[in-house]
Amino acid sequence: MERRVTLRDIAKVAKVHVTTVSLALRNHPRLPAATRERIKSLAVKMGYRPDPVLASLMVYRQNLKPPQEGTVIGYLTGDKSRSEWRQQSSLLQIFEGAKSRAEECGYRLEEFWLKEPGMSLTRWNKLFLARGIEAFLVAPWLRGRAHLRLDWARFYTVKIGHSLVFPPLHTVENNQYQCMQLCVRRLRGNGYRRIGFANRDLEDERLNHLYKAAFLIEQDRCSPAEKIPPLIPKIWNRKQFAAWYQRHRPEVVICPDPEAIEWMHAMNLKIPEDIGFANLDCLDAEARQSGIRQSHQEVGVAATDLLISLIHRNERGFPPAPHLTQVEGRWVEGETTRRVAWSHQKKPGRLSPPPKKNAQKESR
Repeated sequence: MERRVTLRDIAKVAKVHVTTVSLALRNHPRLPAATRERIKSLAVKMGYRPDPVLASLMVYRQNLKPPQEGTVIGYLTGDKSRSEWRQQSSLLQIFEGAKSRAEECGYRLEEFWLKEPGMSLTRWNKLFLARGIEAFLVAPWLRGRAHLRLDWARFYTVKIGHSLVFPPLHTVENNQYQCMQLCVRRLRGNGYRRIGFANRDLEDERLNHLYKAAFLIEQDRCSPAEKIPPLIPKIWNRKQFAAWYQRHRPEVVICPDPEAIEWMHAMNLKIPEDIGFANLDCLDAEARQSGIRQSHQEVGVAATDLLISLIHRNERGFPPAPHLTQVEGRWVEGETTRRVAWSHQKKPGRLSPPPKKNAQKESR
């Protein structure tokens, strides 16, 4: 059997210490880039392959030895004020999930508001390096899309959601496309046909238009008479919503903002008798509403797990092929939708009624 090439073999040929070879193969920034590339090229030429059993043992030993007390994972926010994001329950749940998982693994999650007065990205870089903070979760931002030019090559980083456009990093998010798809299909299964969708323009942009994309795809399965254009106005108010409703008369409205329910009541619409409502992001406070329960805490947990795995593998900087991890939502049957009786008359775009069982089989 051919003998496995070891780190010592590479170190001997490269005329460096075996520790230098280990650091180079883990792409550690402590070494000059030229040295890393030279040793990695030599390892490929010599046919070096990592030992999977040894790699598993190293991770196991790292897990047995918890991080140094006080090891910090930075949680980067960038909204207009330091606490603005805390007013949104979904973002708070993501943070709590990440914080809980970090503490279980021996880390401490600490928020850094990047719009701190007097601070620039250059000063943040110096602060992080001075404090020895090397791992970061980039939080979802409530407004706009961001480009951050931190010294990413030195850091382990995972972003949550689509707020950060640059740099390209591993991403963890709720699967908003699946949430909308599931919501529409459950409503159609309950008998609704003219399904409307309303959302804030700012929220639609923050979620990378995934709700809208899934809704429009699902509408391709409908007859022309059942299609209703989505309402995604730049100015979100009752006047816009009422005008859209009066023009299109949807049987049910899908919306991630429960404020729409207040507007429906103000329009003297009874829910669910006159119109149904499905919330795309049902929280504990809206437990009686029908819609989708998203797993915000699980998103925070998954993002932290991914970040810690990058630390264990010493994968800093921009990944060559960024990964997207999505957490799916689930349907909850509440009191704001009703089950509409199946129509036995075939009409364009209607689902066929459930097939009847054979009468002879039933008699048996």
